[in-house]
Amino acid sequence: MKAYNFKALIFLITLSLSIPVHSVRIIYYYEFPPFCFIQGKEIRGLYVDIVRAAFKKMNVPIEEVFYPFKRALSMSYRGDGIGVGFYNTEQRSKKLNFSAPFFLDKLAFFTKKKDKFNYRKLDDLKGKIVGFKLGWSYGKDFDRAKQGGFI
Repeated sequence: MKAYNFKALIFLITLSLSIPVHSVRIIYYYEFPPFCFIQGKEIRGLYVDIVRAAFKKMNVPIEEVFYPFKRALSMSYRGDGIGVGFYNTEQRSKKLNFSAPFFLDKLAFFTKKKDKFNYRKLDDLKGKIVGFKLGWSYGKDFDRAKQGGFI
C-alpha cells in the first residue's frame, strides 16, 4: 500500500495560529483523476477538496496552481509552493519534507478481460510490456527493476 503525502500541511496548521495570515501557493498536478483533475477550467478532485477544507478551517487564503506532473514536482523542488499528492520516495525525500499520509491507496495492474494475468511478484512482469507514467514512482523495488531494464 502506498501513502500519498501532503508536504508540510501539519506544520502549517501549527504555525497558522501564531503567524500573520498570508496566501499560500498550492501546487497540484492535474492528470490524476479522481484525486486531481481539470473539469472545465477548474481543478477538482479529492486532494483539492481536502486541501481547501484544511486551509479554510485555518482561515488561510490559498493560491492554487496546476501543471503537468513533472513541472509540478520541479516547482515543489524549487520551493515555489506546497506540492500536493506526491509519493514519498527516497530521491524526493532528499529535497522535500513530507507530512504524515493523508490518503492511502493500492496500485494494481490491469489488462483486457480476455487476457489472463496474475501478478504476485516482479518476476511475473518479465517479458511483459508495462506502461509507466513519466516521472512517477511505483515503489523502490519496481523503480529499481525499471531502471535496470528488467521491465
